[in-house]
Amino acid sequence: MKHLRIGVAAALGSVAFTLAAAAQTAPAPAPAMQLTELKPGLDDVMTAMVQPRHLKLHAAAEAKNWHLAAFQLDEPRASFRRIGQYIPKYRNKDFAEAVTNTMGPNLTALESAIKAKDAKAFKTVFADVTASCNACHVFMEHPFLVIKVPRGAAALYPDQEFKAPKD
Repeated sequence: MKHLRIGVAAALGSVAFTLAAAAQTAPAPAPAMQLTELKPGLDDVMTAMVQPRHLKLHAAAEAKNWHLAAFQLDEPRASFRRIGQYIPKYRNKDFAEAVTNTMGPNLTALESAIKAKDAKAFKTVFADVTASCNACHVFMEHPFLVIKVPRGAAALYPDQEFKAPKD
């Protein structure tokens, strides 16, 4: 029995020594990243904050829900403002200035079409806004990012109603 206890003790000691040696040679795990340390890039914030609103704006206008369309137009404007605060320069270019210069007049014209509840004007100006998105991408040295006027945008958001509620 004494030999069995010595054998078990030796085996446990060997396991403990092996684990201790492995702990000393194994790299320490990286600390978990905190959400406050996450630094999304321009691609991340544009995809999350602007592109969905482009789709929703189009879907609202297709449904002639002008109140929702006006709201959806305000959303990318607010996003552009916040993005400009977060990423003021991209590739040595001023983000806010790029958006203002390439998109400003078309966004204003789109606002007028929405206020007039003019579906035909909206369609034309929305295509101009979409082209100005692409002009901004070219200016920011990303000509390969091409946005287009969506088809069936409402289908991308099956959980949202785009028709105006009945009064």
